[in-house]
Amino acid sequence: MRKRIAAVCIILALTTAGCFLKKRQPAPAVAPAPEPQRPPIELPPPKVEQPQALEAPKVDLPAPAAPAPPATVIQPKMV
Repeated sequence: MRKRIAAVCIILALTTAGCFLKKRQPAPAVAPAPEPQRPPIELPPPKVEQPQALEAPKVDLPAPAAPAPPATVIQPKMV
């Protein structure tokens, strides 16, 4: 059992070392070709409009209803 654990540890150590060695390799001598420069896009100046006063929409309201008659209050009678 100990041999198996030791073997796994050795394999992990070698793969980790391999990853570090790959990262430390010098960059290739051929540089990638630069992208062609595009001319800047010219946008027209923004149109600035003067804000106009907003008017509330006119709504036709119905005529007010007749007032309700006063409520009749019934008093309890003491017997």
